[in-house]
Amino acid sequence: MDLKITIMTTIDMKKMPGTWAVCFNEACPMRETCLRFMAGQQLPEGVTAWPTVVPTALSDGRCRAFCEAKTERMAYGFRHLYDHVEQQVYRSLKTSVKQYLGGHSSYYRYHRGEKLLSPEQQQHIVELFRQYGYKGEVVFEAFCDELQFPFMQQKVGAPY
Repeated sequence: MDLKITIMTTIDMKKMPGTWAVCFNEACPMRETCLRFMAGQQLPEGVTAWPTVVPTALSDGRCRAFCEAKTERMAYGFRHLYDHVEQQVYRSLKTSVKQYLGGHSSYYRYHRGEKLLSPEQQQHIVELFRQYGYKGEVVFEAFCDELQFPFMQQKVGAPY
């Protein structure tokens, strides 16, 4: 099987939360690894207003709004997932995977690679296969490294 690996160098703005504060502080010593700064550099042409980190977030060389740019290894597509599954357990295993992924239509979006499987979802599917007695490798079609926007709880009165 041909394995395609893509390293995401640009931010998919559709996946960035609309409330995600971006940064434009060129003087910040943390900007090279900061997801907020990267996002600020990639705002689409024509955007005139967006939530922004204020310059006072940077104090003594540290930024209170710093968010390290991290990627997760996402899988997409699994058209050959059941190639080595025995006929007598195929339907039951597939039903278990479908239920885990949210039902019929959601399952097929993952199956075709329209939705990405997180590392946790990949591991859960592997565990389902183990429960059915399969010890071999569980094969997903392809992988990509995708930037992750972490959920950050806001404090009352000041978000960062």
